[in-house]
Amino acid sequence: MWVGIDGETAIRKLTLTGAVPTVGPLRTLPRGGPSNEPTQIVGMQAIPGSADAVIATLRGATSQVRVGTYVLDDGSPRTDVLAAPSPSSFALGPPGIIFGSADGLDAPNSAIYTMTLSSGGLSTVKTTGFLGGGIRRDGGLLFSSAGEVIDVSSPASPFKAGQLLPLQSLNTSIAVLGRRRLLVVQSDWHGQLGIGRISLSVFETSGFKEIASGFLLFKVPPLVSEIFYLGGDALVALTANGLVLIHAPFLLPP
Repeated sequence: MWVGIDGETAIRKLTLTGAVPTVGPLRTLPRGGPSNEPTQIVGMQAIPGSADAVIATLRGATSQVRVGTYVLDDGSPRTDVLAAPSPSSFALGPPGIIFGSADGLDAPNSAIYTMTLSSGGLSTVKTTGFLGGGIRRDGGLLFSSAGEVIDVSSPASPFKAGQLLPLQSLNTSIAVLGRRRLLVVQSDWHGQLGIGRISLSVFETSGFKEIASGFLLFKVPPLVSEIFYLGGDALVALTANGLVLIHAPFLLPP
């Protein structure tokens, strides 16, 4: 596993095969942008079959403007770089294909990218103006945290296949549960009431129908930035106040 270290404008490898993680050396990220400034990680995706290669979108450490998407081999960039605006969320496609999503926060437009991966780096096959957000792939479908369902069975010709129920929160994360099910987690903070809420919804990935739901209330802001399904009835939510372990019986496989 590779992690970004913003304060050091670097990444480092954590090896998790033993009882105690082994921490690797810092690998300084390539400089970029008009002023050739130090960079930080915006989003990162491991490359199957390699313990040392990752795809990473970088932004200037000072300007906070995206400078491009790189393939890094033990921290060293390959030649072919996808220029900004560039994706912040990734999903693996068929061999040699990577899907990416730009969220519109510091990119001019939200978009879904279809990219090819080679020994030289990355190149773009298609850029399509969907809403973007965090993305997850299940078979020939790509699900976005904006609620869109995109058919990517033909990677070079994606099209909108459907829509989940209207999502009510900007803080939305998604995870594939398996068995043709998708988990959508939304979080909100109601400051006047002093109540935070994490809502969980399970959808069928075939008909996009909601089949189960539940929620949790908090006295601190529980704004969720990412979720990780652990299997069974368990998931971990990464929030502004730390990790939250959630057990929900309706997550169990049918």
